[in-house]
Amino acid sequence: MRNLQLVHHGKLLREGADWTQLSGGRFTLSFRTFVGAPFRLLDTGRASDFDGIVARADGQGEGGDNIPVGVELRIVAASVIGVDDAKRERVRVVDTRTNEIIDAGFEFPPASGVLFSLSMQAQSKLNGAFIARDEPEFVYPLEWNNIDDTTTVAIADASTLRLFYLQAVGTVKAVLESGTDLKKAINVATTIEEVEAVVDPR
Repeated sequence: MRNLQLVHHGKLLREGADWTQLSGGRFTLSFRTFVGAPFRLLDTGRASDFDGIVARADGQGEGGDNIPVGVELRIVAASVIGVDDAKRERVRVVDTRTNEIIDAGFEFPPASGVLFSLSMQAQSKLNGAFIARDEPEFVYPLEWNNIDDTTTVAIADASTLRLFYLQAVGTVKAVLESGTDLKKAINVATTIEEVEAVVDPR
């Protein structure tokens, strides 16, 4: 939740958890009025007007500068989160999902159900083994632990090690590219609705 504050003539009325988030990056809250409008919204220190988007909860017309005392109001802050804010948040979500998929590892042999780590340490170890795969002193079979160290795979020769390496590299490449495609779609969006329409199916 953003640090949203409703302020009237310098007096803080509502903030934080009092707001309810709506679709499209909007927020709403209900409160009972007192003398004097308009109200202003502060979002992490940046002030912005409500621009008349204050509605009476009883449905008897719009609010404005002459809101009666004691009337229950419902405020909808339509521009609390801008398009750039929405993009940053959606990109963050995509990056988080990308990391989760990579952290889940890769499968070898394909469709075997056996997973191997793609941590930076594991990738470095695999790169070193791949580079040295044809060296005379490289000893086969090479035992490689699975992601949770409950079993191993015996890599019989350089050809099998190459397949193992390509499976790992291909997994990382595919995940990163899918994340990049999603972020491209997010970055070309021009409205919050278009940003929210970009769904990560992974």
